[in-house]
Amino acid sequence: MRRLEYPLRVYVDNLYKLRYFTRKFRKTLVFKPKSKEKIIDKDEIYERIRKKVEYYIDLQTPEEADLITCFIIGTYCYEIFSAFPYLFFNGLKNSGKTKSKMFIQLLSFNAVDVSNISEASFFRTIEGSKGTLCVDEYENMSDEKRKLLNQLLNSGYQKGQYAIRTERVSNNKFKNIKYSLYSPKIICNIEGLNAVTQSRTITIRMLKTKKIQGKREPNVKHSFWQEVRNDLYLLIMQNWQEINQKRIQIENTTSELNARDNEKWKPIITISKFISETKYLEIVKYAGIKVKETDNDLTGDWNYLLLKCMYENSKQDSEDYYKVKTIKEWTDKEIHTDVDLSRWIGKTLKKMPIFKSRNNPDSEYRFNKILVKDMMERLNYPVESSNITNISNGTNVEKDVNVKVGKPTKKDKKS
Repeated sequence: MRRLEYPLRVYVDNLYKLRYFTRKFRKTLVFKPKSKEKIIDKDEIYERIRKKVEYYIDLQTPEEADLITCFIIGTYCYEIFSAFPYLFFNGLKNSGKTKSKMFIQLLSFNAVDVSNISEASFFRTIEGSKGTLCVDEYENMSDEKRKLLNQLLNSGYQKGQYAIRTERVSNNKFKNIKYSLYSPKIICNIEGLNAVTQSRTITIRMLKTKKIQGKREPNVKHSFWQEVRNDLYLLIMQNWQEINQKRIQIENTTSELNARDNEKWKPIITISKFISETKYLEIVKYAGIKVKETDNDLTGDWNYLLLKCMYENSKQDSEDYYKVKTIKEWTDKEIHTDVDLSRWIGKTLKKMPIFKSRNNPDSEYRFNKILVKDMMERLNYPVESSNITNISNGTNVEKDVNVKVGKPTKKDKKS
Protein backbone atom coordinates (compact mmCIF):
# COMPACT_ATOMS: atom_id res chain seq x y z
CA MET A 1 0.00 0.00 0.00
CA ARG A 2 1.37 3.39 -0.95
CA ARG A 3 1.76 5.55 2.12
CA LEU A 4 0.54 9.12 2.30
CA GLU A 5 3.12 11.40 0.74
CA TYR A 6 3.25 15.14 1.38
CA PRO A 7 6.74 16.42 0.48
CA LEU A 8 5.24 19.80 -0.37
CA ARG A 9 4.39 21.90 2.69
CA VAL A 10 0.68 22.59 2.74
CA TYR A 11 -0.47 26.01 3.91
CA VAL A 12 -3.99 26.55 5.23
CA ASP A 13 -5.41 29.21 7.48
CA ASN A 14 -7.55 27.13 9.81
CA LEU A 15 -8.47 23.59 10.81
CA TYR A 16 -12.13 24.09 9.93
CA LYS A 17 -11.34 23.59 6.26
CA LEU A 18 -10.08 20.10 7.03
CA ARG A 19 -13.24 18.67 8.56
CA TYR A 20 -13.67 16.20 5.65
CA PHE A 21 -10.15 14.81 5.86
CA THR A 22 -8.81 12.00 7.99
CA ARG A 23 -7.01 12.51 11.27
CA LYS A 24 -3.92 10.91 9.75
CA PHE A 25 -4.00 13.44 6.93
CA ARG A 26 -4.35 16.42 9.29
CA LYS A 27 -1.30 15.39 11.29
CA THR A 28 0.90 15.62 8.19
CA LEU A 29 0.13 19.28 7.58
CA VAL A 30 2.37 22.21 8.41
CA PHE A 31 0.39 25.37 9.14
CA LYS A 32 1.63 28.79 8.04
CA PRO A 33 -0.01 32.18 7.67
CA LYS A 34 -2.60 32.52 4.94
CA SER A 35 -0.44 35.00 3.02
CA LYS A 36 1.98 32.19 2.12
CA GLU A 37 -0.73 29.82 0.91
CA LYS A 38 -0.48 28.71 -2.70
CA ILE A 39 -3.74 29.46 -4.53
CA ILE A 40 -4.76 26.74 -7.01
CA ASP A 41 -6.45 27.70 -10.28
CA LYS A 42 -9.24 25.15 -10.76
CA ASP A 43 -9.41 25.63 -14.54
CA GLU A 44 -5.66 25.19 -14.93
CA ILE A 45 -5.42 21.98 -12.89
CA TYR A 46 -8.54 20.57 -14.57
CA GLU A 47 -7.04 21.07 -18.03
CA ARG A 48 -3.69 19.74 -16.83
CA ILE A 49 -5.29 16.46 -15.78
CA ARG A 50 -7.61 16.25 -18.78
CA LYS A 51 -4.76 16.66 -21.29
CA LYS A 52 -2.88 13.82 -19.62
CA VAL A 53 -5.99 11.65 -19.81
CA GLU A 54 -6.23 12.17 -23.56
CA TYR A 55 -2.46 11.74 -23.93
CA TYR A 56 -2.34 8.27 -22.36
CA ILE A 57 -5.85 6.80 -22.83
CA ASP A 58 -7.66 6.24 -26.12
CA LEU A 59 -11.30 7.02 -25.32
CA GLN A 60 -14.37 6.85 -27.53
CA THR A 61 -15.72 10.34 -26.74
CA PRO A 62 -14.30 13.61 -25.33
CA GLU A 63 -16.87 13.44 -22.52
CA GLU A 64 -15.18 10.32 -21.16
CA ALA A 65 -12.03 12.40 -20.57
CA ASP A 66 -14.17 14.88 -18.62
CA LEU A 67 -15.73 12.00 -16.66
CA ILE A 68 -12.33 10.63 -15.63
CA THR A 69 -11.03 14.09 -14.71
CA CYS A 70 -14.07 14.85 -12.54
CA PHE A 71 -13.78 11.41 -10.92
CA ILE A 72 -10.11 12.03 -10.01
CA ILE A 73 -10.89 15.41 -8.45
CA GLY A 74 -13.92 13.95 -6.67
CA THR A 75 -11.82 11.31 -4.89
CA TYR A 76 -10.30 14.11 -2.79
CA CYS A 77 -13.69 15.23 -1.44
CA TYR A 78 -15.90 12.13 -1.72
CA GLU A 79 -16.84 12.42 1.98
CA ILE A 80 -19.00 15.42 1.05
CA PHE A 81 -21.38 13.09 -0.82
CA SER A 82 -23.73 10.42 0.50
CA ALA A 83 -22.67 8.07 -2.32
CA PHE A 84 -19.79 7.93 -4.79
CA PRO A 85 -19.86 5.95 -8.07
CA TYR A 86 -17.42 3.24 -9.06
CA LEU A 87 -15.58 3.65 -12.35
CA PHE A 88 -15.78 0.43 -14.38
CA PHE A 89 -13.43 -0.21 -17.32
CA ASN A 90 -14.87 -3.00 -19.46
CA GLY A 91 -13.30 -4.40 -22.61
CA LEU A 92 -11.43 -7.22 -24.27
CA LYS A 93 -7.86 -8.21 -23.51
CA ASN A 94 -5.19 -5.60 -24.34
CA SER A 95 -7.75 -2.81 -24.66
CA GLY A 96 -6.03 -0.51 -22.13
CA LYS A 97 -8.06 -1.25 -18.97
CA THR A 98 -5.08 -1.81 -16.69
CA LYS A 99 -3.23 1.24 -17.99
CA SER A 100 -6.32 3.40 -17.46
CA LYS A 101 -6.60 2.09 -13.91
CA MET A 102 -2.91 2.77 -13.25
CA PHE A 103 -3.22 6.31 -14.62
CA ILE A 104 -6.15 7.14 -12.32
CA GLN A 105 -4.35 5.42 -9.45
CA LEU A 106 -1.39 7.78 -9.87
CA LEU A 107 -3.59 10.87 -9.50
CA SER A 108 -6.45 9.84 -7.19
CA PHE A 109 -6.54 10.39 -3.45
CA ASN A 110 -4.30 7.87 -1.69
CA ALA A 111 -5.02 5.13 -4.26
CA VAL A 112 -4.28 1.48 -3.44
CA ASP A 113 -4.26 -1.55 -5.75
CA VAL A 114 -6.27 -4.34 -4.09
CA SER A 115 -6.42 -6.86 -6.94
CA ASN A 116 -4.82 -9.59 -4.81
CA ILE A 117 -6.18 -8.82 -1.37
CA SER A 118 -8.06 -10.76 1.27
CA GLU A 119 -11.49 -9.81 2.62
CA ALA A 120 -10.01 -8.69 5.95
CA SER A 121 -7.36 -6.56 4.27
CA PHE A 122 -9.98 -5.04 1.96
CA PHE A 123 -12.01 -3.20 4.60
CA ARG A 124 -8.98 -2.54 6.82
CA THR A 125 -7.30 -0.85 3.85
CA ILE A 126 -10.32 1.41 3.36
CA GLU A 127 -10.47 2.28 7.04
CA GLY A 128 -6.73 2.97 7.21
CA SER A 129 -6.23 4.95 4.01
CA LYS A 130 -9.68 6.43 3.22
CA GLY A 131 -8.40 6.33 -0.34
CA THR A 132 -9.30 5.05 -3.79
CA LEU A 133 -9.35 1.27 -4.24
CA CYS A 134 -8.35 -0.23 -7.60
CA VAL A 135 -9.52 -3.76 -8.48
CA ASP A 136 -8.02 -5.42 -11.57
CA GLU A 137 -8.44 -8.92 -13.06
CA TYR A 138 -11.79 -9.26 -11.33
CA GLU A 139 -12.78 -12.25 -13.48
CA ASN A 140 -9.67 -14.25 -12.41
CA MET A 141 -10.63 -14.30 -8.73
CA SER A 142 -11.92 -17.49 -7.16
CA ASP A 143 -15.69 -17.81 -6.81
CA GLU A 144 -15.53 -17.53 -3.03
CA LYS A 145 -13.32 -14.44 -3.12
CA ARG A 146 -15.43 -12.83 -5.82
CA LYS A 147 -18.60 -13.43 -3.79
CA LEU A 148 -17.08 -11.75 -0.72
CA LEU A 149 -15.76 -8.88 -2.82
CA ASN A 150 -19.19 -8.37 -4.41
CA GLN A 151 -20.76 -8.05 -0.97
CA LEU A 152 -18.19 -5.47 0.07
CA LEU A 153 -18.50 -3.56 -3.21
CA ASN A 154 -22.29 -3.48 -3.00
CA SER A 155 -22.11 -2.07 0.53
CA GLY A 156 -19.24 0.39 0.03
CA TYR A 157 -21.04 2.51 -2.52
CA GLN A 158 -22.84 4.62 0.11
CA LYS A 159 -21.60 6.45 3.19
CA GLY A 160 -22.37 4.86 6.54
CA GLN A 161 -21.77 1.25 5.49
CA TYR A 162 -19.49 -0.77 7.75
CA ALA A 163 -18.01 -4.23 8.18
CA ILE A 164 -18.15 -5.22 11.85
CA ARG A 165 -15.52 -7.62 13.12
CA THR A 166 -14.70 -8.88 16.61
CA GLU A 167 -11.10 -7.95 17.46
CA ARG A 168 -8.95 -8.94 20.43
CA VAL A 169 -8.14 -5.82 22.45
CA SER A 170 -6.33 -7.61 25.30
CA ASN A 171 -5.53 -11.13 26.40
CA ASN A 172 -9.09 -12.08 27.37
CA LYS A 173 -11.16 -9.23 25.96
CA PHE A 174 -12.77 -8.83 22.55
CA LYS A 175 -14.51 -5.84 21.08
CA ASN A 176 -16.70 -5.23 18.02
CA ILE A 177 -14.86 -2.86 15.66
CA LYS A 178 -16.53 -1.01 12.79
CA TYR A 179 -14.57 -0.71 9.55
CA SER A 180 -15.85 1.74 6.96
CA LEU A 181 -16.47 0.36 3.45
CA TYR A 182 -17.18 3.72 1.80
CA SER A 183 -14.58 4.94 -0.68
CA PRO A 184 -14.08 5.59 -4.42
CA LYS A 185 -13.31 2.43 -6.38
CA ILE A 186 -12.08 1.50 -9.85
CA ILE A 187 -12.86 -1.93 -11.35
CA CYS A 188 -11.37 -3.53 -14.47
CA ASN A 189 -13.03 -6.59 -15.97
CA ILE A 190 -13.51 -8.44 -19.25
CA GLU A 191 -16.69 -10.42 -18.51
CA GLY A 192 -18.78 -7.72 -16.84
CA LEU A 193 -20.31 -7.42 -13.37
CA ASN A 194 -23.39 -8.73 -11.62
CA ALA A 195 -26.50 -6.56 -11.91
CA VAL A 196 -26.29 -5.12 -8.38
CA THR A 197 -22.63 -4.04 -8.63
CA GLN A 198 -23.19 -2.81 -12.19
CA SER A 199 -25.90 -0.43 -10.97
CA ARG A 200 -23.30 1.29 -8.78
CA THR A 201 -20.82 1.89 -11.59
CA ILE A 202 -20.28 4.26 -14.47
CA THR A 203 -19.00 2.11 -17.32
CA ILE A 204 -16.33 3.05 -19.85
CA ARG A 205 -16.10 0.60 -22.76
CA MET A 206 -12.53 0.10 -23.93
CA LEU A 207 -11.34 -0.93 -27.41
CA LYS A 208 -7.89 -2.05 -28.50
CA THR A 209 -6.43 1.16 -29.86
CA LYS A 210 -4.79 1.78 -33.22
CA LYS A 211 -3.61 5.21 -32.09
CA ILE A 212 -0.35 6.38 -30.54
CA GLN A 213 -1.89 6.33 -27.04
CA GLY A 214 -1.54 2.55 -27.03
CA LYS A 215 2.26 2.84 -27.08
CA ARG A 216 2.48 5.43 -24.32
CA GLU A 217 3.06 4.26 -20.78
CA PRO A 218 3.02 6.64 -17.79
CA ASN A 219 6.34 6.92 -15.95
CA VAL A 220 5.30 6.28 -12.36
CA LYS A 221 8.50 7.86 -11.02
CA HIS A 222 7.94 11.19 -12.76
CA SER A 223 7.43 14.14 -10.43
CA PHE A 224 4.31 15.23 -12.36
CA TRP A 225 2.04 12.82 -10.46
CA GLN A 226 3.10 13.99 -7.01
CA GLU A 227 2.88 17.65 -8.05
CA VAL A 228 -0.69 17.22 -9.27
CA ARG A 229 -1.69 15.34 -6.12
CA ASN A 230 -0.20 18.11 -3.99
CA ASP A 231 -2.17 20.72 -5.92
CA LEU A 232 -5.36 18.67 -5.65
CA TYR A 233 -5.00 18.53 -1.85
CA LEU A 234 -4.82 22.31 -1.81
CA LEU A 235 -7.60 22.75 -4.37
CA ILE A 236 -10.08 20.86 -2.20
CA MET A 237 -9.02 22.49 1.07
CA GLN A 238 -9.42 25.93 -0.50
CA ASN A 239 -12.72 25.18 -2.25
CA TRP A 240 -14.56 22.40 -0.40
CA GLN A 241 -17.20 24.83 0.86
CA GLU A 242 -17.97 25.96 -2.70
CA ILE A 243 -18.15 22.34 -3.86
CA ASN A 244 -20.56 21.58 -1.03
CA GLN A 245 -22.74 24.51 -2.06
CA LYS A 246 -22.79 23.21 -5.64
CA ARG A 247 -23.89 19.82 -4.31
CA ILE A 248 -26.78 21.42 -2.42
CA GLN A 249 -27.82 23.37 -5.53
CA ILE A 250 -27.88 20.19 -7.61
CA GLU A 251 -29.91 18.35 -4.96
CA ASN A 252 -32.51 21.13 -5.13
CA THR A 253 -32.64 20.91 -8.94
CA THR A 254 -35.11 18.59 -10.65
CA SER A 255 -33.29 15.82 -12.48
CA GLU A 256 -34.48 13.73 -15.42
CA LEU A 257 -32.55 10.75 -14.05
CA ASN A 258 -34.15 8.21 -11.74
CA ALA A 259 -33.22 8.11 -8.06
CA ARG A 260 -30.35 5.59 -8.32
CA ASP A 261 -28.79 7.16 -11.44
CA ASN A 262 -29.13 10.64 -9.98
CA GLU A 263 -27.40 9.53 -6.77
CA LYS A 264 -24.64 7.84 -8.79
CA TRP A 265 -23.93 10.78 -11.08
CA LYS A 266 -24.30 13.53 -8.47
CA PRO A 267 -20.59 13.71 -7.46
CA ILE A 268 -19.44 13.88 -11.09
CA ILE A 269 -22.03 16.53 -11.96
CA THR A 270 -21.15 18.52 -8.82
CA ILE A 271 -17.44 18.64 -9.69
CA SER A 272 -18.25 19.69 -13.26
CA LYS A 273 -20.48 22.52 -11.97
CA PHE A 274 -17.66 23.61 -9.66
CA ILE A 275 -15.30 23.82 -12.67
CA SER A 276 -17.63 25.76 -14.99
CA GLU A 277 -21.25 26.07 -16.07
CA THR A 278 -20.35 24.94 -19.60
CA LYS A 279 -18.71 21.78 -18.32
CA TYR A 280 -21.73 21.18 -16.09
CA LEU A 281 -24.15 21.26 -19.03
CA GLU A 282 -21.92 18.92 -21.05
CA ILE A 283 -21.71 16.37 -18.23
CA VAL A 284 -25.46 16.48 -17.53
CA LYS A 285 -26.15 15.78 -21.21
CA TYR A 286 -23.56 12.99 -21.25
CA ALA A 287 -25.03 11.42 -18.11
CA GLY A 288 -28.44 11.22 -19.79
CA ILE A 289 -26.90 9.51 -22.82
CA LYS A 290 -24.99 6.98 -20.68
CA VAL A 291 -28.07 6.10 -18.66
CA LYS A 292 -30.09 5.46 -21.82
CA GLU A 293 -27.30 3.28 -23.21
CA THR A 294 -27.28 1.23 -20.02
CA ASP A 295 -31.07 0.84 -20.04
CA ASN A 296 -31.06 -0.28 -23.68
CA ASP A 297 -28.19 -2.77 -23.32
CA LEU A 298 -30.22 -5.79 -22.22
CA THR A 299 -28.72 -8.45 -24.50
CA GLY A 300 -26.77 -9.96 -21.61
CA ASP A 301 -29.51 -9.61 -18.98
CA TRP A 302 -30.86 -13.14 -18.53
CA ASN A 303 -33.72 -11.99 -16.30
CA TYR A 304 -34.96 -9.67 -19.04
CA LEU A 305 -34.61 -12.35 -21.72
CA LEU A 306 -36.56 -14.82 -19.57
CA LEU A 307 -39.43 -12.39 -18.96
CA LYS A 308 -39.38 -11.31 -22.60
CA CYS A 309 -39.83 -14.93 -23.75
CA MET A 310 -42.61 -15.49 -21.20
CA TYR A 311 -44.38 -12.34 -22.38
CA GLU A 312 -44.17 -13.26 -26.05
CA ASN A 313 -45.39 -16.84 -25.59
CA SER A 314 -48.08 -16.53 -22.90
CA LYS A 315 -51.77 -15.83 -23.40
CA GLN A 316 -53.10 -12.32 -22.95
CA ASP A 317 -56.04 -12.85 -20.60
CA SER A 318 -56.34 -16.34 -19.16
CA GLU A 319 -53.78 -17.43 -16.58
CA ASP A 320 -52.45 -20.87 -17.52
CA TYR A 321 -49.83 -23.05 -15.86
CA TYR A 322 -46.63 -23.53 -17.85
CA LYS A 323 -44.00 -26.17 -17.13
CA VAL A 324 -40.41 -25.06 -16.58
CA LYS A 325 -39.49 -27.38 -19.44
CA THR A 326 -41.75 -25.40 -21.76
CA ILE A 327 -40.34 -22.07 -20.59
CA LYS A 328 -36.83 -23.43 -21.18
CA GLU A 329 -37.73 -24.23 -24.79
CA TRP A 330 -38.72 -20.58 -25.25
CA THR A 331 -35.52 -19.23 -23.70
CA ASP A 332 -33.22 -21.61 -25.61
CA LYS A 333 -33.65 -19.31 -28.60
CA GLU A 334 -32.33 -16.30 -26.65
CA ILE A 335 -29.85 -17.75 -24.12
CA HIS A 336 -27.03 -20.00 -25.31
CA THR A 337 -25.11 -21.56 -22.45
CA ASP A 338 -23.97 -24.87 -20.96
CA VAL A 339 -25.65 -23.95 -17.65
CA ASP A 340 -28.70 -25.99 -16.62
CA LEU A 341 -31.33 -23.45 -17.67
CA SER A 342 -34.25 -25.42 -16.25
CA ARG A 343 -32.80 -25.22 -12.74
CA TRP A 344 -31.93 -21.55 -13.12
CA ILE A 345 -35.41 -20.69 -14.45
CA GLY A 346 -37.03 -22.45 -11.50
CA LYS A 347 -34.81 -20.64 -8.96
CA THR A 348 -35.42 -17.28 -10.63
CA LEU A 349 -39.21 -17.61 -10.84
CA LYS A 350 -39.38 -18.64 -7.17
CA LYS A 351 -37.96 -15.21 -6.33
CA MET A 352 -40.89 -13.60 -8.18
CA PRO A 353 -43.96 -14.41 -6.03
CA ILE A 354 -46.12 -12.63 -8.57
CA PHE A 355 -46.14 -15.99 -10.41
CA LYS A 356 -47.98 -18.78 -8.54
CA SER A 357 -46.35 -22.21 -8.65
CA ARG A 358 -47.34 -25.83 -8.19
CA ASN A 359 -45.49 -29.16 -8.28
CA ASN A 360 -47.63 -31.67 -10.13
CA PRO A 361 -45.14 -33.52 -10.46
CA ASP A 362 -43.12 -31.08 -12.58
CA SER A 363 -42.69 -27.49 -11.49
CA GLU A 364 -45.26 -25.24 -13.14
CA TYR A 365 -45.92 -21.50 -12.94
CA ARG A 366 -49.14 -19.62 -13.64
CA PHE A 367 -49.02 -16.36 -15.58
CA ASN A 368 -50.32 -14.43 -18.57
CA LYS A 369 -49.15 -11.37 -20.50
CA ILE A 370 -50.60 -8.96 -17.93
CA LEU A 371 -48.71 -10.51 -15.02
CA VAL A 372 -45.45 -10.72 -16.98
CA LYS A 373 -45.79 -7.10 -18.11
CA ASP A 374 -46.36 -6.02 -14.51
CA MET A 375 -43.21 -7.87 -13.42
CA MET A 376 -41.16 -6.27 -16.22
CA GLU A 377 -42.34 -2.81 -15.22
CA ARG A 378 -41.35 -3.45 -11.60
CA LEU A 379 -37.82 -4.25 -12.80
CA ASN A 380 -37.79 -1.24 -15.18
CA TYR A 381 -37.61 -3.44 -18.28
CA PRO A 382 -39.09 -2.15 -21.55
CA VAL A 383 -42.24 -3.83 -22.87
CA GLU A 384 -42.64 -3.65 -26.64
CA SER A 385 -46.42 -3.94 -26.69
CA SER A 386 -48.42 -1.07 -25.16
CA ASN A 387 -51.95 -2.45 -25.56
CA ILE A 388 -51.91 -4.35 -22.26
CA THR A 389 -53.49 -2.56 -19.33
CA ASN A 390 -51.92 -2.52 -15.88
CA ILE A 391 -53.38 -4.50 -13.00
CA SER A 392 -55.40 -2.01 -10.99
CA ASN A 393 -57.52 -4.03 -8.57
CA GLY A 394 -54.58 -5.63 -6.79
CA THR A 395 -56.37 -8.99 -6.38
CA ASN A 396 -53.83 -11.10 -8.22
CA VAL A 397 -50.61 -9.34 -7.30
CA GLU A 398 -49.04 -8.16 -4.07
CA LYS A 399 -47.73 -4.68 -4.76
CA ASP A 400 -44.85 -4.73 -2.28
CA VAL A 401 -42.92 -7.60 -3.80
CA ASN A 402 -39.25 -7.65 -2.90
CA VAL A 403 -37.53 -9.35 -5.81
CA LYS A 404 -33.93 -10.47 -5.92
CA VAL A 405 -32.75 -11.92 -9.20
CA GLY A 406 -29.43 -12.61 -10.79
CA LYS A 407 -27.42 -14.59 -13.30
CA PRO A 408 -26.82 -18.33 -12.87
CA THR A 409 -23.97 -19.48 -10.71
CA LYS A 410 -21.76 -22.53 -11.02
CA LYS A 411 -24.13 -24.39 -8.69
CA ASP A 412 -26.66 -24.35 -11.53
CA LYS A 413 -24.30 -26.22 -13.86
CA LYS A 414 -24.98 -29.84 -14.70
CA SER A 415 -23.11 -32.32 -12.60
